[in-house]
Amino acid sequence: MAEALKGDLVTKADLRAELAETRAGIVRPVAGLIGFQTLAVIGAVVALARSLP
Repeated sequence: MAEALKGDLVTKADLRAELAETRAGIVRPVAGLIGFQTLAVIGAVVALARSLP
């Protein structure tokens, strides 16, 4: 009850904003890693294709 009187409660809007920031912080590096992995796989396929007679 004391927290409510002080105004230290967390609102749904606060939680949603924090969640949006967290998602953005996770999505950017993951997207970069997916892009890097795609390039690595394409490079491996090209290297294998060139090694075939």
